[in-house]
Amino acid sequence: MISNKKGFTLIELLATIVILGLLVTLGYVSVRAILDRGNESYYRTQEDMLILAGKDYFADYRSKLPKEIGETTFVTLKTLIDEKYIDPIKDENEKDCDEDESRVTALKVSETEYQYYGSLACDDYKTTTDETDPVIKFTPNKKSSQENITVKMEITDNKKVSQYRYVITKNGETYQDSGYKDYTGEVTINLKEIGLYQITGYAKDDSNNTSSKKSGKYSIYDTVNCEQITISSDFKANTWYNKDITLNISAPKNTYKYEVSIKKNEGDYKLVNTYIGSPSSSVVLNEDGTYTIKVVAYDNNGKSCGTTSGTYKIDKTAPSNITISGNPGCVTQPATISPTLKATETGSGIAKWQYGYSTNSMIDYANSSSNTFTTTPFSAVRNQPAYFKACDRAGNCSDFASTNICIIRKSASIGGNAGSWVAVFRPRGNDGWAACAGGVCANVVGKLDISWSNDYGNTSSYFGLGPATWIGSGYYVNLVVYKNGGYYASYSLKDISSTWSGGYWTPAISINGIYMPTGTYTFYFQSNATDPDFNAHMATVVVS
Repeated sequence: MISNKKGFTLIELLATIVILGLLVTLGYVSVRAILDRGNESYYRTQEDMLILAGKDYFADYRSKLPKEIGETTFVTLKTLIDEKYIDPIKDENEKDCDEDESRVTALKVSETEYQYYGSLACDDYKTTTDETDPVIKFTPNKKSSQENITVKMEITDNKKVSQYRYVITKNGETYQDSGYKDYTGEVTINLKEIGLYQITGYAKDDSNNTSSKKSGKYSIYDTVNCEQITISSDFKANTWYNKDITLNISAPKNTYKYEVSIKKNEGDYKLVNTYIGSPSSSVVLNEDGTYTIKVVAYDNNGKSCGTTSGTYKIDKTAPSNITISGNPGCVTQPATISPTLKATETGSGIAKWQYGYSTNSMIDYANSSSNTFTTTPFSAVRNQPAYFKACDRAGNCSDFASTNICIIRKSASIGGNAGSWVAVFRPRGNDGWAACAGGVCANVVGKLDISWSNDYGNTSSYFGLGPATWIGSGYYVNLVVYKNGGYYASYSLKDISSTWSGGYWTPAISINGIYMPTGTYTFYFQSNATDPDFNAHMATVVVS
């Protein structure tokens, strides 16, 4: 007998296999997800137990809590186990979690409140670091009404919000501060009195991430709407200016009267004017100080509300009493000079110091916003005044103060001792003549002719200098004298034109009042000329 039963085709078998594979995969993913959720729930429970043990420990050892707000201290799982506050915590494979890495941290959030959070370190689990700040939302964000206003403050976080706080300002002044409280859900804030309000919310999560947010403004009014009171200016609040500041004020049209008060610096508000009706008005601030303006508007029944401005700042007084210290006089390279500058400034504060070698060209010092500032070192060869001034944050600058910066390039290429007098001359023409005295023949230096008188004890001595054209236009040359290794005196030899007469160049430079007692004197040329001979050791003279 022939059977009519048919078997499965190859295509039907393949389809069946694919469907079974999909079902197995979906089942595995679902089970894996359930297991993962179970793992996370298990470790969350262990973390909660760890935190409870930590709280008990710090309750018994309060001296180990952090002392200052914002500071933290911690206790390890090992200490908690050793002190019998908790049993060892095991992972899902019954293996002990790391007792040194697992810990409870205490954070001081106010004078009397602490926040605790725990972290576990196990082979297959570790508490992840949460770096996401909580998000604060106000509903509604702003509103004007003649009725009470209810505001909802909602806080969300990627893990868990731990605490919240809100601060309400009314008419520009603090009205209510809730302090930090445990967050259990949406917070309801009721505003009931006539006034202009703003709410600042604060939030913390379990990982001590914090955030804050300001709401818009809420106005509860009867017949006068505080939100319609405006205080405006072309000047920005919280910015220093060195000129008068004008503030423009307007009130709602149905205002019976309004009052304008001013608070200067940290004083109290003082009434400066009362206006009947709602005419526009202005306030001119013209003295040094910080100012806040408050405007209070009244209706016919005496009910009022108000608003305050930002802080406006005026400083018209420049820094003064500039002093310069720490300049040792002439020094020889590689020594440097770093003067210390000091100014009196009681207004907006020093913003920067400036320096220059001309009062017409000044350069800012970086990072110099302090009343006392030590300059970066002067190191280049020079002998000229440096000018300094201080500028404050309002743009006022002090008068110039100056000090001479004298830095010499030293070279020991020439020199000698003299028995009675010393002279250094430029050879005259091509005859090669040079001065010798006391058995010592002086070396030739640069393009100058210098002579020293033969009596070291005199109170008047002379230097002679050849024609100024040998120096060159625009250059200076100084003769600097050291005694026993320390600076003694310096003399300018610029723009002196002399002729040869009587064995030396005349006219000479008269150096009145110099006295050279016993000691070793060293003479140097110092110049801004590029010729190295203008920055060289000339001679050494021993006076005995």
